[in-house]
Amino acid sequence: MKKYLLFLLLAAIPFVGNTQKIHRQYSFYPQEGGNVYFIYPQKVFESNDAGALKKLTYDITYLAGRDSASFTFTYYTHNVMKIDSVKLLSDKMDVLFEGKAITYFVQPRKNYWQQRASLTLPYELLVKTFQEDNSFIISLTGKKSISYQMKPKVWKKQSQMISKIFDIVEYNN
Repeated sequence: MKKYLLFLLLAAIPFVGNTQKIHRQYSFYPQEGGNVYFIYPQKVFESNDAGALKKLTYDITYLAGRDSASFTFTYYTHNVMKIDSVKLLSDKMDVLFEGKAITYFVQPRKNYWQQRASLTLPYELLVKTFQEDNSFIISLTGKKSISYQMKPKVWKKQSQMISKIFDIVEYNN
């Protein structure tokens, strides 16, 4: 009997490790005007552009009941690349949204630059983009452009997790 229970325990471990612990990916804070939801930083967007060094990290802040959300991101480049706009593109290169970027800071690191910026975009568009089968592309534009996208396997996991958080937002309002 002990061998049987040990076998069941060992067989279940791979399934436990693959489940997403969604509560560790976001938080919410009750406010008078509605709950503020914060999706913790996600380091999943990659770039093939020569100027990009590391993955783009993003987080999302949304005040329930509003029509827009804040998509804040950090990107790393060899040289300073201050941006003025951001485009969200479909996998077929159709423009889904274009908006003005708000730069928070540009600071040197060891041998590269860390830059943080934000984009305000319609919440419903954000929800819809994470429901798509393929990853959207983020194009950062200033004097130069750099594009980022998630790999298909990463997109599948990321879109499921973010969509589940958006479901939680909907169910709690």
